[in-house]
Amino acid sequence: MADPNNYGANLGAYLGNNGKKGGHPGAGRPRSEVRDAFQAAGAECLPMLIAIANDKSKRPKDIIDAIKAMLQYGMGNVVEVQLSNDRVLTAIARASAKYIKPEDFKAWEEDCKKAIQDV
Repeated sequence: MADPNNYGANLGAYLGNNGKKGGHPGAGRPRSEVRDAFQAAGAECLPMLIAIANDKSKRPKDIIDAIKAMLQYGMGNVVEVQLSNDRVLTAIARASAKYIKPEDFKAWEEDCKKAIQDV
């Protein structure tokens, strides 16, 4: 298991100090080093999370929490947006309308609809 003492005495100073409460804001390691330290600790703990998730004797809550932790930190916050072809075409048409002659717009729109159907 990760040993928090391996990451230096200033780690807590960087994360916990608050200038309003007598601390020294900005003291300690740079954020990138802190992030690297936490990633290393997380990588060391991954086998434990996998073991908990696969252990049928554990409480269901513990199994779910282990799986959630792996997904949260493995995938991050994923935001997935799906647009229908009509919404995509409408957005493109609005952005492009000022560049297309009115007499050519209908033909352009039909060509776009055909092209988007193949996507």
